Amino acid sequence: MRKDPIVKRMGAMFLLPIGIEDNKLRSVPYVTFGIMALCTLIFAVQSQRFSSGQVAGRLNEALDYYARRHFYLEMPAELEEYLQDSGVDERMHERMVAARTDLLKKPENEADIEAEQAHLESLVADADDSAKAKNQYFLDWGYIPSSASFSSIITCLFIHVGFLHLFGNMLYLYLSGPLIEDRLGKVAYPIFYLFGGIFATAMFGVHYPQGEIPLVGASGALAAVMGAFMIKFWRSRICFLFFGFFAFRIIHKTFEMPAWFVLPFWFLTNLLMAKLMDTTGSEGGGVAYWAHVWGFVFGMVIALFLQFTGLENHLYPPETDLTCEEEKLEQEALRYERISNFQKAMDTWKKGVREFPNDLNILQGYMRLARTRRSNNDIVQAGVKLVRLDIQTGEFKMAFIRWNEVLVDVPEANMGAGLVIKIVDGLIAESLYLEASEALEKNIDKVKNPDQLIRMTEQAVKMKDKVGLALIAAAQQLPGCTPANRASLEELRASLERALKPQGLAGGIDLSTPDEGSVPQTLEKVVHSLKVFPVRPQKLDARAIQVLIGGKKTNRIPYDRIKVIGVGVIRKPDSKPELLIDLMLDPIQSVQAEHRILRISSSNIDCRALLPKAPDAKMAFVQLVGGLIRMSGAVVLPTKDAALGKPYATYNSLRAFERETYFDA
Repeated sequence: MRKDPIVKRMGAMFLLPIGIEDNKLRSVPYVTFGIMALCTLIFAVQSQRFSSGQVAGRLNEALDYYARRHFYLEMPAELEEYLQDSGVDERMHERMVAARTDLLKKPENEADIEAEQAHLESLVADADDSAKAKNQYFLDWGYIPSSASFSSIITCLFIHVGFLHLFGNMLYLYLSGPLIEDRLGKVAYPIFYLFGGIFATAMFGVHYPQGEIPLVGASGALAAVMGAFMIKFWRSRICFLFFGFFAFRIIHKTFEMPAWFVLPFWFLTNLLMAKLMDTTGSEGGGVAYWAHVWGFVFGMVIALFLQFTGLENHLYPPETDLTCEEEKLEQEALRYERISNFQKAMDTWKKGVREFPNDLNILQGYMRLARTRRSNNDIVQAGVKLVRLDIQTGEFKMAFIRWNEVLVDVPEANMGAGLVIKIVDGLIAESLYLEASEALEKNIDKVKNPDQLIRMTEQAVKMKDKVGLALIAAAQQLPGCTPANRASLEELRASLERALKPQGLAGGIDLSTPDEGSVPQTLEKVVHSLKVFPVRPQKLDARAIQVLIGGKKTNRIPYDRIKVIGVGVIRKPDSKPELLIDLMLDPIQSVQAEHRILRISSSNIDCRALLPKAPDAKMAFVQLVGGLIRMSGAVVLPTKDAALGKPYATYNSLRAFERETYFDA
């Protein structure tokens, strides 16, 4: 008894192509994708109805019934054949019987034995029925040369025997079909595909007119597509994947071969196999080689006819200059990457950068490969060139983002003060103060020219940002700082301090209490009562934090209005720890009835929404606290290290946190 139907498969492909060099398309290949989807859908329905597992499952059930306690029954011939196919010979079967003699309890009643024998045979019959149903499916829809019908010559093109049969054909169609569809157009291509398949199938029938085995598979039509591909894209290079096992190691290697070699080799191999199968009288064995051969010939002849008559131009007029020099160079670099020749790929990208310094695709390809190969020098060079291109095109925020990505890979990278100044000018013009402040801060220690630091300080003064104070301090420490530089720096300091003077707020929370001036870091706690406002941070910029108070009203709180920052962790039994950030708006030593606090809780905010570049929620919380401390200059309780989680101060209740943090013991 056979578990699988006897059919001839069009599509035994042994090479595994993974890419084609010439893959520029002018439109989405809807027809090719539609054919692939139709074949896959038919196979899915077919597998649901007629799976080989159903036949094997029923036979295994019968074998299990026989092997457990019914060795005394007569084994059906189909079950014996299944045992042989499974590798169980007669001697092994005898040993199995001998090993189970202790379990053999043959019923004394002959009627019981007959009933058990009938049950065993019914199990085998069920398996036989499933196999016959599957065979009948291919007989109904496959192409049988001796009893061919016009409908079967078409339906056979969309039916496949197994998953590997389908996968191989669809892979080749996916790689070659879109390019031929792109050249023939959406109308001529499906006609060409269908008639190529019909011709290949019919010619197979001519070779074997008395054949009775069903022919199924899409590769007759696929061979026609490959024949046309040979004519239209014979110069293309096809990338293959070699995959195998050797000495307990997995080996995989990619390599390229030109289409003018691969496709004729495939054609000659199928032609030789077709003639060899003819000599054996096996009607092509399990593969319809003659269908492949004639499909390929059909595709070549039609492609040559369309090319020499000029009809192809009427089907789909060609575009001029489909690939410019930049694109050719980019494709060459990508081809080297596909075959893992990274040095050649890097040299090609660098050549492209020299010849086309303003080509974004080439610069991005250079950067991508530099990151893949972890070449820090190339990462910095590519980053600087991309930043310059962004500045030229007015994309200042993109320049800022791109350079931050470079700093992730190469923290010590320096793009030069000139580019920093240009980026910050652009960010300020677009009111992106937070990004501008960050750009200045990250480059303080990398600029060694006092004049450039003075220019950057002027930018900070323009934004009224405290980063200017750090820039002034860094400039004053440089050996080349002249008296004239120092005078300019002092003037900038005075301007910045005036700009940073508290300006007050309006709306939301009552902030009318007079400012008590600067707060010393060593102080006596004079807090009588707290008035706490639960808030949710919404936005940060260079001057203020925007919060939602009580879920109703939005307020923008300038950093200079924050006098005290208190941070702690509340750990309660059987509950998740809660991180708190308290922003106190009144000096802690001021004598007043209530001290106002804006309270941020980790239970209702994920700080990554504010700081998306943070690696996790905890680090985002730490960065938020650090930024608030730096921007506000506020007193930090209980200590700065504790506020930054080095480690956090923990409390067993909210009351304990407030008492120990804000009130005298």
